[in-house]
Amino acid sequence: MRNLSLIPLSLAITLGASSLWLFKTLPAISLAFYYAIVAFSLCLFCKKNWGLLSLVFAFATGFLWCDEQSQQVIQNRLPSALEGVPLTITGTITGIPEGGVQNLHFDFLVSKINVPISPPHPRPFSPMGRRELSLPLPEKAPKSKGTTTSLSPPGRGIEGEGANSLPPPSEKSPKSEGTTASLSPPGRGIEGEGASSLPPPSEKSPKSKGTTTSLSPSGRGIEGEGASSLPPPSGKSPKSEGTTPSLSPPGRGIEGEGANSPPSPAEKSPKSEGTTASLSPPGRGIEGEGAKNAPNLPQKIRLSIFSRNENKQLDFHVGETWQFTVKLKQPRSTFNTASFDYEGWLFSHRFAAVGYVIEKAPKQKLAESFQHAPMSQWREHIEMQLESSLATNPNLGLIEALAIGVRDQLTPTQWQIMQSTGTNHLVAIAGLHIGFVVAFMYFVVNFFWRRIPTLMLYLPAKEAAVIFSLPAAFYYSALAGFALPTQRALVMLTVGLSATLLRRNLPAWHAMAAALLAVIFYDPLSVFSISFWLSFVAVGVILYCMTGRLASKNHWQQSLRIQWIIAIGLAPITLYFFHQISLINLLANGIAIPWVAFIGLPLILLGILVAPISSTSASLLWWLAAKALGFYWPVLSFLASLDRLQWHAYVPNIFLLILAMLGVLIFLAPKAWPYRCLGLFGFLPLIFPPTESIPPNNFKMTQLDVGQGLSTLIQTAHHSLIFDTGPRLDDNYDMGKSVVVPALEAKNIHALDLLVISHGDNDHSGGTMAVLQALPVKNLLTSATSLYTDLPAILPTHLFTATKYFYFLQRHWLRPNIMNCESGQHWIWDGVSFTVLSPDHDYYPRKTNDRCCVIHVTNGVHSLLLTGDIEKRTENKILQEFPQALASDVIIAPHHGSKTSSSEAFIHTVHPAWVVYATGYRNRFHFPNNEVVERYQAMQTQSIDTALDGETSMMFSNKPDRLQVIRSRVIKKHFWNF
Repeated sequence: MRNLSLIPLSLAITLGASSLWLFKTLPAISLAFYYAIVAFSLCLFCKKNWGLLSLVFAFATGFLWCDEQSQQVIQNRLPSALEGVPLTITGTITGIPEGGVQNLHFDFLVSKINVPISPPHPRPFSPMGRRELSLPLPEKAPKSKGTTTSLSPPGRGIEGEGANSLPPPSEKSPKSEGTTASLSPPGRGIEGEGASSLPPPSEKSPKSKGTTTSLSPSGRGIEGEGASSLPPPSGKSPKSEGTTPSLSPPGRGIEGEGANSPPSPAEKSPKSEGTTASLSPPGRGIEGEGAKNAPNLPQKIRLSIFSRNENKQLDFHVGETWQFTVKLKQPRSTFNTASFDYEGWLFSHRFAAVGYVIEKAPKQKLAESFQHAPMSQWREHIEMQLESSLATNPNLGLIEALAIGVRDQLTPTQWQIMQSTGTNHLVAIAGLHIGFVVAFMYFVVNFFWRRIPTLMLYLPAKEAAVIFSLPAAFYYSALAGFALPTQRALVMLTVGLSATLLRRNLPAWHAMAAALLAVIFYDPLSVFSISFWLSFVAVGVILYCMTGRLASKNHWQQSLRIQWIIAIGLAPITLYFFHQISLINLLANGIAIPWVAFIGLPLILLGILVAPISSTSASLLWWLAAKALGFYWPVLSFLASLDRLQWHAYVPNIFLLILAMLGVLIFLAPKAWPYRCLGLFGFLPLIFPPTESIPPNNFKMTQLDVGQGLSTLIQTAHHSLIFDTGPRLDDNYDMGKSVVVPALEAKNIHALDLLVISHGDNDHSGGTMAVLQALPVKNLLTSATSLYTDLPAILPTHLFTATKYFYFLQRHWLRPNIMNCESGQHWIWDGVSFTVLSPDHDYYPRKTNDRCCVIHVTNGVHSLLLTGDIEKRTENKILQEFPQALASDVIIAPHHGSKTSSSEAFIHTVHPAWVVYATGYRNRFHFPNNEVVERYQAMQTQSIDTALDGETSMMFSNKPDRLQVIRSRVIKKHFWNF
C-alpha cells in the first residue's frame, strides 16, 4: 500500500469516470457495476492484495461519482410537458453574451418559471404517436376572476387504500368568497390501483372569488399504472382573472407505463388574463420526507435571442436579472454518427434546457448586481473596451480569444485556416498561455529581486518569484473564465510552484496526477469534454518523452522536439474527435507559437493592465498586438490553402483509438528500445480505415439527420449520390459542413458521382456550397439550375485554393457538370437503376415545391422513392404518367409529411413498407401531420422519423429479404441522449 503512487490512483479514477462512455443507460448498469466491484474487492481483500484493492476502489469511486453527477443533470432537465410552451422565466445572465448585433446566445440561471395555463397554440408533439405533450391543460377555460386551481400538495402524495376514499369535490358550489377545497394530503403520490379512483374536479363551478382547489403533489409524482388515469381539469370553468393552477413542484413527474398517456392539451382555450402556473423556485424546493426524491427544476439553460430589426442592437450584460417569455426544449440536437455531439457538450456543461426568447413578448430588466459573477462582468468590460478600440480591425477576434477566451468574433475563414494548420489551440487559453505568463513573471521578479540585497535577506529570489507568479497565473485563468484547459494548467502550476515554496522536489508526473484528481473531483463530467482529453494527453505525452531523457542544450531544438512530440502524440485522438489532422502542423506551429507567445500575448496582457489607468495607452497596445498578429496571418493562409496536406480519416470506435495510442507510446519510446518501429502498426487502422463494402446489385440508403430539412446518401458498389444537402442559416449553422461532409468522410467517400438538389428551398439546398468546397463533384442535377450559373466563379479548387496559377484547373477540370433535372432521365450504376419521374420539361407549376426532382431507385427486388417536397398536384401527375413505376419498399415522405402531400391515392399506389419523415425536433411546421401519419399507418407502413431516430441507414439487397434498418439514436446513443 505504501508503494502505491498517486499516479495509478488518479488514472484509475479517471478511467472509472470515463467508462460511462461505454454504457447506454445509467441506473441498472450502475447498480450491477457497483455490486461487481464490491464482490471483486472482497475477493482481493481475502488475498490481502492492498495495492490492487485500492485501484479497484479508485476505479469504482470515479465511476459512481461521475454517475451520481450525471443522474443529477438528467433529473434536472426540463420536463417534456413544458417543451414548446411559452414560459415566463426570471433569472440572471451568468455568461458573456456571444453572437452578433441582431442575435445573442448566453447562459441563464433561472430563479422562477411561470407557466401560462392557456398557451396561444399548445401543440402536442406526437409523430407516429410516440411522444405526447403532457402538460394537463383545461379543455375550456372561460374568463374568471381570482379563481386559483392548485395541483400541488407537498410530500410524497397519496398512498395505499386511503387514496380510494378521498372525498370528491362538490358537484355544485354556490357563490362564495375564500372557499377552499383541499385535495392534497402529504404522502407518497398516487400509486397502484388506488390512483385510478381519484375523483375528477367538479364539472361545473359557479362564479366565485378566491376559490382554491388543490390537486397537485410534489415529490415522486404519479407512478405505476395509475398515472394513466389522472383526471384532466374540469371541462368548464367560469369567468376568472388571474387563474393560477400550480403544476410544478419539483419532482420525478409521471413515471412507469402511465407516463405515455397524460391528458392532451385543450383544443380550444378562450381568452384569459394573467393565467399562470408557478414552477418556482428551482432548487431542491420540497422539504421533509418527499425532498429526498425531488430533483431540481431546470436552473442553468442556454438562451438565444434574435431581433429581425437590423437597426435594433440587443443590449444584455452579465449579472443582470431579467424576466423573459421563452420557449424551451430539452437539450437536443441532430444525431449523426460522424458529427459533433452537441447534446453531449450541453450535458457536460450541465445545461438543463435550451431555447429562445420570444421577440415580441415583453422583456423586463429587474436588477443589475455586481455580486453575480463579478469576474465575468470584468471580462465583459474588457471585451467592450477591445471592441471599441479595434472595431474595424480584422484581427479583433484573435485579440479577444487571447485576452479573455471569447471566440465568437472569429470569422469562419479564420477558424478554417487555424483548423487546417493545426493552430486552433492558440485561441484556447491553456497551458501554453498560462505557462508563458508564469515564466515571464517569474523571470522579471527573479531578475530584479536578486539586485536588491535587502530583499534577499528576507526571502530567496526563487520563492519571491513563485509568490508573484501564482497570482498572475490565477488572474489570467480568471480572465479566461476558468475553462477546463485553464483549470488543468493552473492546478499543475500551483502544485509545482507550491513544491518550490515548500522546498520539496515534486516529480512532474505527480503534479499532473494531482491536477487530474482535482479536475475530476471538482467536475467529474469534464471527462466527456474534448478539451479534457486533448489537454491531459498532450501533457502526458510531453512528460513521457522528456522526463528521464537527455535534454538538448539548444532551446530552439528542444522547442521543435516538443512540437514534434505533440503532433505525433495527439494525431490519433485528434482524428477520433475531428476526423482530420494537418500534415503541416509542425511548420505552422513553429511560426505561430513564438510569434504569439513573445509578441502578441505580452502586448495584449500589458494593455489589459494599463486599461484602468489609461484607455488610450491600452488601445495603442492592442492595436500593436493586432498588427503583429496580422504579419504572420498570410503565412498561415498560404499553408492552409494546401488542401492535399490535410489527412482525413474516421476512427469508428474507441478500440482503434486505444490501439493507435499504444502505437504512439511504442513509437516515442527511448532510442535504446530496439522495437520502436513496431508502433507504426498501431497507425494502420488510421491510414487504411475500415470501409463497408457493398456488393453489386445492392445499394445502401443513409438518411442523414439535418433537422428540419433533407439530405439522403445513396451508395452502390462503386458510386455515390447525395440527394439534397440540408439547410444553412448562417456560417455557424450549415448542415452541409457539419453533417453531410463528415458523413462522407466517415464512409471514406472522397468524390461524389452525382449531387442532386431537388429544388432551391434552403432546407434542401442550403449546404450545397459546403459540399462542393469539400470534395470534387462530377455532376450536379437540379431543377433550379439558375442558382448555380455562376458556380465556377465562386467554387474553390480542391488542389491549390490560393494559387492563381491553377485557376484554369479550377474553372475547367474541377467544376461539376450542371444538368437540368427532367422526367425520363435514366442511368444504371453497378446493377442499380435510377429513374427521374418528375418534373417534365414543360411543367411549370405555381409552387416551386412541385418542380422537385423525384427519383426512383431499384435493384429489381427492392426499391426506394425520393420525393423531395412535391405536393398533391405533382403526385397526381406522376400517378398518371408512371402508375407502374411507383411501387416502392421505402418512401421519403413528400414535403416532410405535410398535409398538402401524401394523398391516399399516391400512398396506395406506392404501397411502401417503410416511410421516412425527415423532420426537425418540435419543428414549427408541426411535421409530420397527424392525418398523414394515420394514412400511412392504415397501410401498415412502418415509420422512421429523423427527429426521433436520428441518422438512419437501410441496406437494399438483391434478395427478397427484409430490409436491414439501423437507427443511430436507438442503437448508438449515450445515456445523455433521449
